[in-house]
Amino acid sequence: MEKISYRLYRDSDYQALIEFWQEAGLHIRPVGRDSRQSLAIQASQPMMHLLLAVEDQEISGTVIVTHDGRKGWINRLATAPRLRRTGLAKELIRQAEAWLRQQGIHIYTCLIEDWNTSSRALFLGMDYVEHRDIIYYSKRENNNV
Repeated sequence: MEKISYRLYRDSDYQALIEFWQEAGLHIRPVGRDSRQSLAIQASQPMMHLLLAVEDQEISGTVIVTHDGRKGWINRLATAPRLRRTGLAKELIRQAEAWLRQQGIHIYTCLIEDWNTSSRALFLGMDYVEHRDIIYYSKRENNNV
């Protein structure tokens, strides 16, 4: 991991990012929230930080960090399969938390599907607390958002 650098997403990263997310096993909505136009709008928002870990010009990890002025959200945390269990995901989380602190945010949150035991263990190992007393609701205008 000594060759990994970190930088913000650029529009020219779009195709490589989508391919990386697919390789990492994330669900992609390229017609909706993951379209080039949607990501460009999202990345331009001051409350969003799309950080890439890059090794030899290739994306090795990602995290989308957002906040609503009260709580920070860690989303799309992913590492290349060959770099799992190397500490890269922990570093991305640390960098996400540092950016949130710079924004004046001191509550860091994430949503993890119950079947994703490795992500659950990762966050528990970084002092996050699992809340089983919270029910998550969402409303979507369509299946692509």
